[in-house]
Amino acid sequence: MMQSAFSLRLSKFGFNFYSMFVPDLLHEFELGVFKAFLIHFLRILHAAGNDCIQEFNKRYVVYLSD
Repeated sequence: MMQSAFSLRLSKFGFNFYSMFVPDLLHEFELGVFKAFLIHFLRILHAAGNDCIQEFNKRYVVYLSD
């Protein structure tokens, strides 16, 4: 286990210094992998028909505007 000056000083209070960092999902994936996943997902929505792509766009826009 890695230890830093912060983790050594905070561990006596039962605090895990490394647990306060929130993982960023976009940094967990290679950009090419994420792009391939997104394209594949959009093709699935297109194949499903109806208004799946439009519904995805509506939900995405609402998410970005919050």
